[in-house]
Amino acid sequence: MADPKDHDNKKASFLRALYNYRSFDSAEEKSRHDFIGLMRRSPNPYSREHYDHHLTASAYVMNAALTHVLLIYHNKLKKWVQPGGHCDGETDPCKTAITEVWEETGLKNLKPIGLLDLNLYTNTQKGRYGHTDYDAAYLLIADMSEPININERECARAKWLPIEQITRYNPTKLSFKRVQEKIRGLRQKRAHTGQLSLKG
Repeated sequence: MADPKDHDNKKASFLRALYNYRSFDSAEEKSRHDFIGLMRRSPNPYSREHYDHHLTASAYVMNAALTHVLLIYHNKLKKWVQPGGHCDGETDPCKTAITEVWEETGLKNLKPIGLLDLNLYTNTQKGRYGHTDYDAAYLLIADMSEPININERECARAKWLPIEQITRYNPTKLSFKRVQEKIRGLRQKRAHTGQLSLKG
């Protein structure tokens, strides 16, 4: 049985991360406030039992040079997206992101850098009311030479792409453009400091 104190501590830790998170633009800032609201009002935002609003986690898996990112063609969504999925009870969204990457692509050697992007996705299904996925996207570093073994039930293909090209593969995904700008900033920052960090 899960320890309620551990659940509360991890929830508080993620909430602190959200308070300290620096949004890139007004759209992401709105998402950040919505995330904080969900974490404060929901007793268990990690569960799909809270059908209308719950947490998901995804990953922008990149090479060490931050030039290429791994995208999957999602069978259900019928579009190119970053790997990710529902937390389903896991109280550490970063762990969820890592698990989803492994389940969908087979990649195991993943180095987490930190929380990269916040976004809300509202889904509507025929015969059901809409629900909103609160997606926390993490930056993970991987080796492009590691073999990819896709989960064909989840995705049809997986492809390493230059970060500059991802908006061509999914032009309607506005967060892709934001992430492109963030990665450019991280490369410039590392050139000056010699370190890869999402803090400050």
